[in-house]
Amino acid sequence: MKNLINYLLAIVFSVLGGLTSITGYKYFNDDNNSVTIQSNDNLKFANKADSFCRKFGAVPAIIGLIDGRIHIGFTFDQLAFICNNKKNYKISRRDLGLAITNRWSGGTTVSATMQIANNVGIRVFSTGGIGGVHRNFNESFDVSQDLFSLSETPMIVVSSG
Repeated sequence: MKNLINYLLAIVFSVLGGLTSITGYKYFNDDNNSVTIQSNDNLKFANKADSFCRKFGAVPAIIGLIDGRIHIGFTFDQLAFICNNKKNYKISRRDLGLAITNRWSGGTTVSATMQIANNVGIRVFSTGGIGGVHRNFNESFDVSQDLFSLSETPMIVVSSG
């Protein structure tokens, strides 16, 4: 079982230190980098956000998947892959099992991020936006998983939108 967990989960060494220290912890949701922002700007944004967190003593840990493996923190090359790969998926909480099984790469939505972060002890993260009730709800009943996660997961989420 331990080998399976090691295969499915990769935590960057600097993030491990942040998980065990008393330093504040900050997280940036990778969904905004991989899906929303144009590819020529997303890596710049991620690096600026990383530097900003470190300046204030927090450990940034971008969360996403590469080839079905959950990553908490990325090397520069891994982050560049997530930011520039046109075949990435937008992975929500309900997609995690499918993403792991099918070896998807991509950014995580707020719901998936909360699930992963909560499971490893991250208690605070920031994001560019939270999903809500989608247009034409009365016809589609389409509600973002983010709203359910916010009501079910004990975590602080800081959102700019």
